[in-house]
Amino acid sequence: MNRRSAEELLLERTRELVRDYGAGAASGGGRMDRTAAQWHMRAAQAGLLGLQVPQALGGLGLSFSCKVEALKILATHDFGLAMSLVNTHNVAEQIARLGHPDLVASWVPRLLAGECSACTALTERTAGSDFAAIQTRARAVPGGWQLDGVKTWITNATHAELMVVYAQTLEGAGASGIAGFVVDANAPGFQRQVGPAMGPVASMGTGGFALAAYHCATDDLLAPPGEAFKDILRAINGARIYVAAMCCAMVGECLRVASAFGGQRVAFGKPLHGHQAWRWTLANAA
Repeated sequence: MNRRSAEELLLERTRELVRDYGAGAASGGGRMDRTAAQWHMRAAQAGLLGLQVPQALGGLGLSFSCKVEALKILATHDFGLAMSLVNTHNVAEQIARLGHPDLVASWVPRLLAGECSACTALTERTAGSDFAAIQTRARAVPGGWQLDGVKTWITNATHAELMVVYAQTLEGAGASGIAGFVVDANAPGFQRQVGPAMGPVASMGTGGFALAAYHCATDDLLAPPGEAFKDILRAINGARIYVAAMCCAMVGECLRVASAFGGQRVAFGKPLHGHQAWRWTLANAA
């Protein structure tokens, strides 16, 4: 099968996933009537969690533009779910690309199979857009590194088993001292900090966690100082593209639903579409 056919098949599988998801919502259970684990498993069966992972490692090896289109389809029904799934996918792709062979063998098959979810942890209470200002520290110790710090506002942090954590390795070094580490949420020194659900985007699984004397083995260093900052900025630039596309798809779906409602709902003796103020509102949104 050529790439174009493979991408068309992936997008059709994504539409099937969304149709099933929408049916669950329409049945009265609401859009959160399935767990994150169930949705990661379904996404894995569709191939979404390995979309850009090389075929040699069990992925599909498809394009970034296909990823954007798949996320647009998902976002029309649940923006948070789309964000959750793409975060797990992105970690699988990053480990496949940068990880030590043992790290790849340990985690990539599980992520592609939907057996666990993952997240990328950059944000802290005092460091958001100013990523170079992160306070989480990584100190070299015999056999690896010790990580200490707190991460907040992290997609999938409420349930992820695997984290890619960014930490400063050298005081005062700024961007050049930042490194990326693979963290196992089941290991000693990790403590999940789950806050209240985020309302309509609760499916993003946003939360935080603390690391206290967490030990990373040498092979758990995913992106070394001098390379990590550049690599994650490239990923963030890609995210700016697909998140914008997801927002447009979400608003487009809202417009479709609102327009259909305007043709059915009668007020003051005629459908809403018959009122100029209603039409102006839809036109402005469009």
